[in-house]
Amino acid sequence: NLAAKPPYYLNWGFGIQRQVSADMTLGVAYSASAGHFLPGNADIGQWSNSIPVKYLALGSLLGVQATAANIAAAQAIVPGVALPFANFQGTIGQMLKPFPQYSGVTYYSGDLGNSTYNSLQVTFERRFARGFTTQVGYTWSKEIDNVIGTASHIGAVGGNRNPYAGGLDKGLGAVDRAHVFHATFLYALPFGKGHSIGGGNPVVRTLVSGWQFSGIITFTTGIPLSIIGSGCNTPGLVSTCIASYAPGFSGPVRVNGAYGTGNALAPGAVSYFAKSAFADPAAYTFGTLPRSA
Repeated sequence: NLAAKPPYYLNWGFGIQRQVSADMTLGVAYSASAGHFLPGNADIGQWSNSIPVKYLALGSLLGVQATAANIAAAQAIVPGVALPFANFQGTIGQMLKPFPQYSGVTYYSGDLGNSTYNSLQVTFERRFARGFTTQVGYTWSKEIDNVIGTASHIGAVGGNRNPYAGGLDKGLGAVDRAHVFHATFLYALPFGKGHSIGGGNPVVRTLVSGWQFSGIITFTTGIPLSIIGSGCNTPGLVSTCIASYAPGFSGPVRVNGAYGTGNALAPGAVSYFAKSAFADPAAYTFGTLPRSA
């Protein structure tokens, strides 16, 4: 009842605008939206063929063969552990999967994503003398979603650490821009008809009349960043290794100056974050960082 549902958005907003003077206008608006059934199927529980999280308490027993002795040891920790069918062969971790006869399960077209967007928008327009007009706009907004995985048309930040608890990874999305400032300007060049420059000569007036010079300037804050670990140990779960804060870390997390001032990818790359600020979570546990830190 969830696969392949078409995504949809609800949009709403209101605003006021006032003409302060004959050549000056000020506007303020609120704009929002909510999206449902968006592509993104990371927190699909059993349909990822992940073991129930309670079985992480078995620790290293998840990786051993499902012999009678090993199953008895597992039952001492989590009562009720048993073979899924009589002739099962494999590890205890495989045995405890919802579909133990398969190594993996594909959940096709799982549209389980949700998003919310709220924004305050301010605009100011001014017409100056001599054909110069400018408009300045500022938007303060927040976009939150749990869209992870297949949402290539929206973009994705981080991943899902627990396929049975998608709420843990609800956070700022890849389209979030907290602050956006833009300005446009238009200048009607003072040449040709109605102007002293070139206005008297019909040939010159034809060539230079009506020309304009315009431009757009935009500044935005950056997108959220996800800190992914490299050594999570959660066997039997289809998940992303989200890191944790490193205990006892002190000092700045941002290092080596402003972002992007040097080589960040090729050999000899510069690190702009102190890696010691983060750590892989303990074995058989999930990381504690927000999905989009």
